[in-house]
Amino acid sequence: MKWYSYVIAALSAVLIVCIGVILYLEFANKHAAEADIFDAKAVAVSLGTPVSSTVKTAVEGTKTIYEVEAATLAAKEQARLDALKAEYGADRDAVKIGQKFGVLTVDNTSIDCGLYWGDDGAQLDLGAAAHSNDGAALPGGGRTVLIGGHTGTFFSTLSGAQIGDIIHLSTGFGEYTYEIYDMQIIEEHDIAACKFDAEEESCILYTCYPFGILQHTPYRWFVYARPV
Repeated sequence: MKWYSYVIAALSAVLIVCIGVILYLEFANKHAAEADIFDAKAVAVSLGTPVSSTVKTAVEGTKTIYEVEAATLAAKEQARLDALKAEYGADRDAVKIGQKFGVLTVDNTSIDCGLYWGDDGAQLDLGAAAHSNDGAALPGGGRTVLIGGHTGTFFSTLSGAQIGDIIHLSTGFGEYTYEIYDMQIIEEHDIAACKFDAEEESCILYTCYPFGILQHTPYRWFVYARPV
């Protein structure tokens, strides 16, 4: 056998392998797309929400894997928002003192707790408590959102938050995110630090300082954030 016969045979083998890889990837992408479509439909059905029109189009047509993945994420997000509305109510103006109206999470901390309207002892024992007097507002109200939590419980890791981290307020009437831009030690009765007279919305988280003290202290740790 001539030397070039070996070369031709080797090239043929490589070509066959390449074709096999291409066919495998095509099958894998198709299978992943079908799995994502099923996942999106299952999420919507389990929560009693309609399957999004985008997912329907993907089922009936020939969408790419990326379009199907985007549709799946959109369906999951819509289902999550619908669940928040069902649990907490979609009307900001209807929220009453003592009512749980959402969930608070903070990047780079373990903070993940309920949000309550009002910040007396009863609310602070349950989770994060949003100040309801002095011009403070609920998220989306266009004014200062002042939220407190006990350093020994729900806000025990607030010290881990850093400038640039995001505060997430997930409520029945909307999703609100704020980027941390400042942190300060404040005297307990320093009302000016609460920025109740601000004309733009912001979010302030606060807890007792020094951290971890389980009794009254004269200082507070304030975390300032602006909407993003």
